Amino acid sequence: MIYTTFPPLNAAALIEEDEVHVWLMDLDLPALSEATMDALLSDDEAERCEAFAFPHLRRRFRAAHAQLREILSAYAATPAVAMKFDKGAEGKPFLRNESGPSPVFNLSHSGTLGMLAIANDGDLGVDIEQQRKTDDLDSLAASVFAPSEYAAYKCLLGDQRLGAFFKCWTRKEAVIKADGRGLAMKLDSFVVSVEPGTHPSVTFEAGAVPNGFRPRLIDLPAPPGFSAALAAPAGSQKIRFLRLPSKETGNTIGRENSPSVRVDQE
Repeated sequence: MIYTTFPPLNAAALIEEDEVHVWLMDLDLPALSEATMDALLSDDEAERCEAFAFPHLRRRFRAAHAQLREILSAYAATPAVAMKFDKGAEGKPFLRNESGPSPVFNLSHSGTLGMLAIANDGDLGVDIEQQRKTDDLDSLAASVFAPSEYAAYKCLLGDQRLGAFFKCWTRKEAVIKADGRGLAMKLDSFVVSVEPGTHPSVTFEAGAVPNGFRPRLIDLPAPPGFSAALAAPAGSQKIRFLRLPSKETGNTIGRENSPSVRVDQE
């Protein structure tokens, strides 16, 4: 699936009740200028940004959060500089919009790329990860996977394990982010499918999540070297894939619409 651009002024009107919009963001060549990004960050975001040790990490954090505001402003019909955010009881951010309904969203970024998922309502989580080779991949899998996930992972050939690890991890992280409790949600309290070629699925142990939390787990297309997954509201039927052009400002974001892609039935 190719991520295409779309006119931001139509964003709120184009998102349907059973649809999720997924934006792919370039963090090294953001659509916004340096001055615009600086002006968009809140004091808290600016402080978090400065905590990164390396300049390129600070630039990417700033690019991810500034582009989040620029994109969300089209859905909330609010200027990006005027947008206000709060945090839920477990720390998950949400948009505070006194003038009307606010879309739900979730942001993830890794390496040079970011992803932003947006829906009208419901529990939503997205994760993108740059696949990084490491000598202790097996021990890392043992520490973060549920026992059945790790057993499935260990059955794979060596050259299959890197992709399987990040596919499993992005699926788990998307579920955790949709749940909203972060790592307070035990990693072994739910199981996602691991084996290559299997349909993404999630199973929870009894009492692990609130009644009614049954996200739809979906693998997302991502550039080579990355894995991505979405935990969408259960009623989600379609995904629209979008991206910001790398050299345009927020006032001239694209003119091409991408069609919705219907999610395969489980």
